[in-house]
Amino acid sequence: MQKTPDPPARSSESANHPRTRRQQRPKTRKTTTRREKAATTNKKRKMVMMVMMVTLMMMMMMMITMMITIMIMMRMEMKMIMGIFHHRRARRLDDKDDDDDGDDHGGGDGRRRRRRMREGGERKQRSRDDVAVVWFRDGDLRIRDNEALYAAVESGRRVIPLFIWSDEEQGKWGVCGAARFWLSRGLQSLDDDLRQKYGSRLVLVKTNDTTSEIIKILKATKASALFFNASYTPDIMRRDDTCVEEINKEKQAQKRRKKTMQNKKALPLLHPSLSVHRCVGSVLYDITHVEPDKLQGALSHGFGSVGFYLRACQRLGDPKIPKPPPSAIPPPVNWPKSLTHLQMGLERLPRRSNGERVDWTMGIQEAWRISEDGAHEALRRFLEDGIHHSESKARHRADRKNTAIISPYIRFGQLSPSTVYYEAKRAMGAHRCKAFLRRLAWRDLAYWMLWKFPSLPDLSLRPQYELQRWADDKDGSKLRAWKTGQTGYPLVDAGMRQLWVMGWMPNYIRHVVAGFLIEYLNLSWKHGLEWFHDTLVDSDLAINAHMWQNGGHSGVDQWNFVMHPVYAAKNADPDAEYTRTWVAEVRKLPKEFVHCPWNAPPSVRAQAGFRLGRDYPCRIIANLKAARVDSLKAVNELRASPWGRPYVLSCGNEALELPDGRVARCITRVDYRTNSRQPMTKQVIDDEKWNGRTPNHRRDNNPLAVAMRDCVARSSRAAELMTS
Repeated sequence: MQKTPDPPARSSESANHPRTRRQQRPKTRKTTTRREKAATTNKKRKMVMMVMMVTLMMMMMMMITMMITIMIMMRMEMKMIMGIFHHRRARRLDDKDDDDDGDDHGGGDGRRRRRRMREGGERKQRSRDDVAVVWFRDGDLRIRDNEALYAAVESGRRVIPLFIWSDEEQGKWGVCGAARFWLSRGLQSLDDDLRQKYGSRLVLVKTNDTTSEIIKILKATKASALFFNASYTPDIMRRDDTCVEEINKEKQAQKRRKKTMQNKKALPLLHPSLSVHRCVGSVLYDITHVEPDKLQGALSHGFGSVGFYLRACQRLGDPKIPKPPPSAIPPPVNWPKSLTHLQMGLERLPRRSNGERVDWTMGIQEAWRISEDGAHEALRRFLEDGIHHSESKARHRADRKNTAIISPYIRFGQLSPSTVYYEAKRAMGAHRCKAFLRRLAWRDLAYWMLWKFPSLPDLSLRPQYELQRWADDKDGSKLRAWKTGQTGYPLVDAGMRQLWVMGWMPNYIRHVVAGFLIEYLNLSWKHGLEWFHDTLVDSDLAINAHMWQNGGHSGVDQWNFVMHPVYAAKNADPDAEYTRTWVAEVRKLPKEFVHCPWNAPPSVRAQAGFRLGRDYPCRIIANLKAARVDSLKAVNELRASPWGRPYVLSCGNEALELPDGRVARCITRVDYRTNSRQPMTKQVIDDEKWNGRTPNHRRDNNPLAVAMRDCVARSSRAAELMTS
C-alpha cells in the first residue's frame, strides 16, 4: 500500500499568499460586521426619530402660522366691513343733514361734502360718535397750516371747531379797540370758509370762565380729544395750564366716583380716553425750546438782540414745513349750541348823546380784506414786488408798497409765520431776503422776552428806569396832540392819522412817531404802548411791549438811532406823497415845504392858501435840539443817581438780573455809555431841502414878501405862545 505523502509544511511565503489571507479574513470580518450593524441600526433609529420630531414641530408651526394669518385676515375683513358700514351710515346721516339744511346752504353743500368724503375719506376708521374739539384762538383764525386742525382731521375723528370769548378774562392787555373789530370780522370769515368749503361751522361761545366752559363742552359732546395751538401770552399760558390740569382732575374724579355712582347717566361725563393736544402754530419755533440764554457768551454779548436769538434757532434747523389744508373736515352728528356773531358783542360802537352810532371802523373796512384769502392775496402782492426792495433803503418808503402789509394777518393767524418764511425763500432765496426773514425771528424773540419777563408791558425791564424823569404834561395836551396827529410836524401827524383811520402804519413811521414821543416830547413809553395797543389792528402785546421798552431806554436792546421828525422824510417820503395823503392841510404846499411848512415864505403860503396856526397847528416843540438835550440829561441823571449807579458796568453798559439770578450785560446807547452832554445818536441830512433852511430859489425878497413874512412870523410866534 502506497503511503500518502505528508502535506508540505506551511512556510512564511505560503502563509502570506493572497488565497491564504482571504481564507483567514472571514472569521475576523464576521465579528466586526455584527458590532457595526448594531451601532448603525441604533443610529438610524435615532435619526429617524429626530427627523420625525423636527417634521412634527415644523408642521405644528405651519399650522399655528396659518391660524394666525387666518385670524388677521378675518379681523381685517371685519374692520373693512365695519368701516364700510359706518361710512355708508355717516353718508346717509350727512344726506339727511343736507336735506334739513338745504334752505340755509343752498342745497349744494351736501353734494360737495359727499364728494370730499369720497375723495379724501377718513384717515382712521372710527365710530361716528368719536369727536375731536378744535379750540380756535384769536391767533390762529385759519384753515391752511393750522397744526391743531390738521392733527384733529388726521386722527380720523369728527371735528367741532370752537371759539370761546370771555370779557372778564381779557384784563388790561386783552384784545380791544381796533384789534377787537378785526377779531370779530376774522371769526365771521372763518365761519364762512368752514361752511362754504367744508360743510362745517364755527361754534361761538361766550362765558366768564373759559376752563369751566371747555369742560362743559367736552362732556356734552363726549369728545375723545381736544386740540389747540399754544399761546405765549403769560395770562393765556396760565389759563391753558389750568385748563389742562382741571381736565385731568375731572378725569381722576370720575374714576373715583364710578364705583359709588348709582345712576351713571345722571351727570354728563368726560370721555374715558379723552386726550389733550397742545400744538405749535403761532411762531416759527417753540419758544420754550429755543433757550438762547443758555449759549456760551450769550449773557455778555448782545443779550436780547435778534442775532442773540438767531444763534439759538440755528441749532434747531429750519422751521416746520407748512401743513396743507385738509381735504375734508368731517362734521359731528350733533352740533353743540352756538351764539351768533351779533350775540358775541365784539363790535360795540360808541353812541353820541342823541343816540347816533359812531362808526369809527369805516377806514379799517375800506383798507383791509379781513379773511384768510385776503391774507394770502396780500402776501402774494408783496412777493411779486415789495420783497425785491427788502434789502435796500427803499424798504423804508412809506409812499410806496415796499413794506409787507401782512402784520395783522400774522397777528390773528390768518397767515402762519411758516408760510411766510417758506414763500419768501421760494420767491427770493434765503440770502436775498435776510432783512425780511430777520423780522420773523425778531417776532419770535419778542414772544420769548414776554415769556421770560411777564411784567414786560407794565414795568421797565431795567428796573432803575422806573424812576426816570419825564416831562411835565399834567393837562395831557402834548400827549393828546401826539395821539390825534396835531403836533405840527407833518410826517409825525401823517403816521398818527393813518393809525387812527386804518389801524396801521409802516414800520419805519412807527419808529418816527415813537422816537418823537420819547426823545422830543420826553413822555414815557408806557403812553405810547397803551395807545398802540388800542388803535393797531395788528396789536400784539409781545411785539408792542418789546418795541416800546427798547425805544424807551428800559429795554434790553436800546435803540441806537433817533428819527428826526423832518429829516426822516428823506428816507420815508422824499416826494411828500405819503404826507399829502394823510395831512390834507399841507397838500398844496411845494414838496420841499410839506415836511417843514414853517419855513415856507409868506408868498408861497399865500399861494397855497395855507395859514399856519389856523389851518394847521404850530409846532408843539420849536427847539428840537433843546428837547433832545433835556431827554439825554434825564437819562444821565438817572445813571448817576444812587438807584441807577449800581447797574452801570465799568464798560458803560448796564447790568440786568435775570429771573434765575444770573446777570446779563444789556446793550446801551453810546450817548449814555460815554455820559455825553450832547446827543451823539442823531439823524442829519446834508441835502438843502431837508436841513431846515429855505431854498434860495423859493425866497422872495420884494418888499411885499418881506412885509408878509414879518406879519406871518409875528402871528406864528403869538400862536406858539398861546399853545405853550
